[in-house]
Amino acid sequence: MLNDLTDRVQEIGVPALFFHGADDPVVDPEGSRRAAELIPRARPVLVPDCGHWAQLERHDEFLAGVHPFLTETDRGATPS
Repeated sequence: MLNDLTDRVQEIGVPALFFHGADDPVVDPEGSRRAAELIPRARPVLVPDCGHWAQLERHDEFLAGVHPFLTETDRGATPS
């Protein structure tokens, strides 16, 4: 990816979930990890042996990760 918004991600003020394939050949997963470090209330999930379409390639793992995240967020808790 040619666009780098690292200097702007800390402006995101809502909880964020980064579900990213560890073997993504299109977008470097390191960017998701860095972004999650900069955004308050963000959670990175790097999925091993998974490529670019992580939510499709690992659908069950995605649902297992996103459901508790959304539940915590809906309750007003800070996702961990």
